[in-house]
Amino acid sequence: MTLEEAKDDLKKHWDDKQGTTCPACTQHVQLYRHSLNSQMASCMVVIHKLDKRGESDNGWVHVLKQVKPTNRMYSLARFWGLIEPRGDSEEGKKTSGYWRLTTKGDNFVLGFETVPKYAHIFNDKVYSHSGESISIRDALGTHFSYDELMGRA
Repeated sequence: MTLEEAKDDLKKHWDDKQGTTCPACTQHVQLYRHSLNSQMASCMVVIHKLDKRGESDNGWVHVLKQVKPTNRMYSLARFWGLIEPRGDSEEGKKTSGYWRLTTKGDNFVLGFETVPKYAHIFNDKVYSHSGESISIRDALGTHFSYDELMGRA
């Protein structure tokens, strides 16, 4: 089997529910479909609020310390271009844990932008998006009240 044939075979089966095995290296290969969910959306709302209240470092928020999410699903919002991590500082210090909303993310939180419901991810890269376009209110679902989170209730 040539390398091109192996790649074609992988792409035929990587989105199966169980994934597939690479014929060249025997590594498990699977394209994962993630949905933008209420946990990600609520975290983005809190990041937005912290920034607007001046409790951020130029938009950067230490999510684990300031937002205190129940899990780390928030980081998947990067696959929609809604948040971004801060890299290393100029002094070479690690700045992990700091995230900020992108312009698109801020517009999403404010209700000015929608995104596709699903991101298809392999090896920490987005290969495609699918599903209907959803708003922040759609993503929050019935678990959270947008108006309460935004302080409008």
